[in-house]
Amino acid sequence: MTAFVDLKNKKIVGAKENSLTWFHEKGHIVYNEAERGMRNEFQRQGFFNATIFFLVINCFWWFGKYLAAMAFFLSTIYSIYEEAWCWSYAFRERRKFKHGK
Repeated sequence: MTAFVDLKNKKIVGAKENSLTWFHEKGHIVYNEAERGMRNEFQRQGFFNATIFFLVINCFWWFGKYLAAMAFFLSTIYSIYEEAWCWSYAFRERRKFKHGK
């Protein structure tokens, strides 16, 4: 079963509490509550929307495919950054939990 988190009610499903995966999913909650996380999610969603827009524009303008590819690349970078941040958070918090700090 794949673990995931519902950011609206902050419920983690599919991960044993205090496991590394659980801390990773908890990291998504912390990340999305932080100012940087909210800003990055807003920008990621904007780039994703731009990808769709430029794909449609591509039908009429040859340069649209390059703009769509660039927007998709930037959207992907924001997603990778969030995942890396959450895994870093998970390792840090799991270490604190294991050492009782």
